[in-house]
Amino acid sequence: MPGGSLWWLTAVVFGLVHLPFGTEFAAVATIAGLGHGWIAWKSGSLWPAIGLHWLVNLLHFSLFSYPMLA
Repeated sequence: MPGGSLWWLTAVVFGLVHLPFGTEFAAVATIAGLGHGWIAWKSGSLWPAIGLHWLVNLLHFSLFSYPMLA
């Protein structure tokens, strides 16, 4: 996988991109990014990480975001 052992750096950037939503959200996004990056690094493909991100977003929106709007 391109980037080799620097996959963790993308997790930090992923967290920083989420800073507009708050520091706590950015911290959680950084941890999630570490998980996504590790999965992509170990599998040699972005697709498992993309699938996991999609699943996390689906669960977040359906369990936390949308119920609060009701």
